[in-house]
Amino acid sequence: MRTRHLFLVAAVSLGLVSAAAAQDNFPSRAIRIVIPFTAGTGSDTIARAMAPHLSQALGVPVTVDNREGASGMIGTQYVAKSPPDGYTVTLAATNMVTTSFVTEPPPYSPTKDFVTLGQIATIPMVFMASPTGPYQGWMDVVNAAKANPGKLNYATSGKMGTSHLFTEEVMKSFGFKAKDVHYKNAGQAVIDTSQGQPDFLLSNIPIASGMLQSGKIRAIAVGSTKRLASMPTVPTLAELMGNPNYSIVLWYGWFAPAGTPPAVQAKLYDAIQKAMAAPDVRARIAMNGGEVDIKSPEYLAKVVAADTEKYGKLISELGLNKP
Repeated sequence: MRTRHLFLVAAVSLGLVSAAAAQDNFPSRAIRIVIPFTAGTGSDTIARAMAPHLSQALGVPVTVDNREGASGMIGTQYVAKSPPDGYTVTLAATNMVTTSFVTEPPPYSPTKDFVTLGQIATIPMVFMASPTGPYQGWMDVVNAAKANPGKLNYATSGKMGTSHLFTEEVMKSFGFKAKDVHYKNAGQAVIDTSQGQPDFLLSNIPIASGMLQSGKIRAIAVGSTKRLASMPTVPTLAELMGNPNYSIVLWYGWFAPAGTPPAVQAKLYDAIQKAMAAPDVRARIAMNGGEVDIKSPEYLAKVVAADTEKYGKLISELGLNKP
């Protein structure tokens, strides 16, 4: 019995030593960035811009693995269930919170299944409408919807996605309702809205940049707290509400599976900070219509917790989580 006890103690001690050694030696092999969307999307292009700089900082290959599907749920769930060793990470956006409510039971918990490695950027959302339609500005939409209850509709890129919940949040703030029209393809939603049906949509700038520049679709309000340099004549929702702090923006941040050792988290965080100093990374974020907005892991954790509570409550109020 004593021999068995000593063997177990030795085995546990060896395991602890091995785990500590693995943390000290991290990274010793390639790191994979899982992006839950197709190549060419916002998080994908930013991750690909950062990958070589992360590789240089960490001394190992860093690759991008696109695992798209179910509005980002498949890839995000994959990361949540990956070994917490630092070799599988993700660059996620606000939708990681909203899509966690799509199924019951939830596919993952944004607050419990991940550790945050820091925010890197925000991208303002923009309301758009047809340039030949009746909506010259956002208040035209508000007034028309209030005068004709149940008549207006808006496009989204999927049920309980960011464009859906953000629009519902804004409509609640302005005191009106419109019917949601869900699209599988965000680009098609922009095209149809540019032709007047649906009446309006909320989108990030990259998806509609070409049509905005050509005048084929009109920006009628932006979700940032300040007007965008690229469209200085378009008012902010904050202006229209009379609330200078009101904003509707996407955040981008880095995550690893819950249980990732603090020492590994620290090495990943340092590498991310070095990558964010690269001019080409900052240029890529700007090309995506975003702003570099670096925040600590602790800050991002608070944002994720607040968004999880806020959108969970909104989904319940709207009855979206009912079969």
